[in-house]
Amino acid sequence: MNIQPVNSIYDERESVDWESWVNKHCPSTGKILFDVLAEMAKEQSSDVYNLECEISQLFPSAKNHMNLALACIKTLVLKNQESYQEYLLDGIAPDKELASSEHGLRHALQVLFYAVKIMQKQSATPKLEDKSLQYLVWSAFLHDISCTVKHSRKNHEIESANIVDQSLTQAINDRCIPQGYDLNKCDVKHIVNAIKGHNKSLGRDDSVYNYEEALAIRDADLLASSLHISRFVRIHKMNLFLWTNWKFFDPNVDLENRLLILNTGKDKNGKPKSAHSIDAILDFVKNVFWKINFFHKSSDDVVQQTGRNIDDESLFQEMKKFINWASKLGLPKCRLENTGTTQENLGLIKDCIQKLYEKRP
Repeated sequence: MNIQPVNSIYDERESVDWESWVNKHCPSTGKILFDVLAEMAKEQSSDVYNLECEISQLFPSAKNHMNLALACIKTLVLKNQESYQEYLLDGIAPDKELASSEHGLRHALQVLFYAVKIMQKQSATPKLEDKSLQYLVWSAFLHDISCTVKHSRKNHEIESANIVDQSLTQAINDRCIPQGYDLNKCDVKHIVNAIKGHNKSLGRDDSVYNYEEALAIRDADLLASSLHISRFVRIHKMNLFLWTNWKFFDPNVDLENRLLILNTGKDKNGKPKSAHSIDAILDFVKNVFWKINFFHKSSDDVVQQTGRNIDDESLFQEMKKFINWASKLGLPKCRLENTGTTQENLGLIKDCIQKLYEKRP
């Protein structure tokens, strides 16, 4: 079996009817939630197009690497049309069990875009070696692939690396890679280690970071998940419908407890707690202000370059928009109060965000 590269990343994305896909997987989706998904699909489509164009303009040879990498995902890794469509759509569905959500093609392109920018900053010249570009493309496209294959985010860095190692090694052994595309077992080792490296719990001295692409992918993944507030807003819009015990803001959790959870992962009683399990506000603060703790100054330069620095006031304004949106949905008053999405909470939320911003690392 000889793998044929796709012609266009964007065309592959547009070949999927997201509306039919959502109706099939979530037939009971109401109009309001469907509108959230429609907004998500439209933004995804635009992002995929713009990112493919921008990366290809920066590095023309990246297009060939992207087209082959996506073909391998389609043919070797995911193997069935259903999973492939899920990857192309970033798991777009109001399904809390769908671990591929925001871990597909659009996210992969965002990670690749930031990774090449980071590597450019680290390099003495703006031109990347083709091999380095190849490693970044493949590792960006495949770094979260187990989320689609196994529908689980548990240990997904290692799981994804293992899936990639097995799939690409098999492709090389079976001579599936088309002539003219240089991909060997040494390349696979670089790609696999770059994927392992996006595990944020690894120490700076871990041997995986002997591969410079691993650091670039790690920081790029942080950037992709931290700089796009709209991504979290969409997720939390869906949470408002999906989770019966979900809170946008819990006024009963004080600043001391929030800081402990952010810094240690435990509450004041010593119990393990994630920011997401407390409320959406703490989840936003963690991802926007706490998560960006880069290894390299070059990554910080990329943040400055994008012009996407976020302060406490801009985050609060986004949260205010969320509450205004929620209050117009016609949800029962008790539902708004239970989730914390009330106008009365705006002052408390502003104060909470401001104080946490001041304490950021």
